[in-house]
Amino acid sequence: MFDGLAIDSELRLLFYTDTGKKEIVKMRLADTEITVLFDSFLEKPRDIEIDSSRRKIYWTDWGMNAKIETAYYDGTNRKTIANTNLKWPNGISLDHEAEIIYWCDGGTGNIEKSNIDGTNRQIVKRAPGSHPYGIALYGDILFYTDWETR
Repeated sequence: MFDGLAIDSELRLLFYTDTGKKEIVKMRLADTEITVLFDSFLEKPRDIEIDSSRRKIYWTDWGMNAKIETAYYDGTNRKTIANTNLKWPNGISLDHEAEIIYWCDGGTGNIEKSNIDGTNRQIVKRAPGSHPYGIALYGDILFYTDWETR
């Protein structure tokens, strides 16, 4: 089951999460060559975002060991950005200029942010009883969807 999707239009690369196979995948759009970047230490990879200037990917995983992770396009330098106080991290978005990552968690009801290296983690919005799912940053406005409050 495919879930998250991100495209680097300059390099013509497509990245996606496959929750069913527990994979993070890269596909070249020119010839549809597929490379499985990660198929271990993943439980339920959900959303994915790219930073084309740094050639990095970021993704959420809402399995039993929920976490936010990052790696380079080629799969090297995989690192965990956050893995505490998470339940169902869903949507993810980047502020490329400020080097900030945002995510929403359907289990805690929180929308959080941190530096792209995981430092300076903060709760942006706490909404117990909500279930934020998708998130997008447009300029300085953060939009999100919520399954509970609609």
